Amino acid sequence: FEQYLTRGYSALRSGDKAQAYALFERAHVLGQPHTWAHARSHVALLRWALRYRDGRETLGQLLRIAAAGLFTWLWMPRGNTGGTTMGAFRSAPIPPELRRWAA
Repeated sequence: FEQYLTRGYSALRSGDKAQAYALFERAHVLGQPHTWAHARSHVALLRWALRYRDGRETLGQLLRIAAAGLFTWLWMPRGNTGGTTMGAFRSAPIPPELRRWAA
């Protein structure tokens, strides 16, 4: 989780829009079962949205940050990438390279 988040922030700082988003999505998949990590992954995606002035993503991440803090302990759709390109309640297969670490 931490490596994907760190690499995502590095890509964000260097202006690699697509790479940053993809790395934050992977961090989300790994951090999702843990409330603090789950919320942090959404904060990263929010920072991406603010940097690129993506209003839809910004609103979606604000809602997801609140939901992560309130509901992670109760239920979350496993494998969800965390971005607004995927419905908030939709599960997805965990990518093979992440399965080893996904709880």
